[in-house]
Amino acid sequence: IMVLNKGGNVGMGITTPVGRLHLKSKGSAPSGSIAIQHSGNTVNIVEIGQSDNGNSGGAIVLDKANGVKSVHIDSHGPSYFNGGNVGFGTEASPDTTVHIRETDDTYLTLESQNTGLTKEVALKYQNYSTGTDFWWVGLNQSDDYSIAYGSAFSGANTKLMILSSGNVGIGTTSPGFK
Repeated sequence: IMVLNKGGNVGMGITTPVGRLHLKSKGSAPSGSIAIQHSGNTVNIVEIGQSDNGNSGGAIVLDKANGVKSVHIDSHGPSYFNGGNVGFGTEASPDTTVHIRETDDTYLTLESQNTGLTKEVALKYQNYSTGTDFWWVGLNQSDDYSIAYGSAFSGANTKLMILSSGNVGIGTTSPGFK
């Protein structure tokens, strides 16, 4: 179905378009709505449509030439960038995997919004040398700041603890002095 109404709205797949271009898919997943395909292959390079996890959310997918999703933005599921650096506030190419640039004070905020339980809020670091372990830095289910090393962010793995009172401990989770 394709409709051009008196107001100049175009509808495809719908008889009463409410915007200048109104598309209604018959299928599901991003490929069921809008697809842009490069003339030289059969793989969609851009897909806009319903989330591919079976709910009514929307999704935007950018594919590489081999059909691998390089950017997947899903309103009700996992979203990711797969390949290349990501920049926020950068005018040109970002220098690192994540590059944040601002002309004023710059912050990276990690916040747990759980109102019933105190959750972990931390950064974890891993490279080839750490094997299956990580260095953990942050809040380990409390308002105290800690640095830990191990497979989990736990009190048993804590190496340094700074209590909200200002007491500092090395090798203990209950320091008594500042």
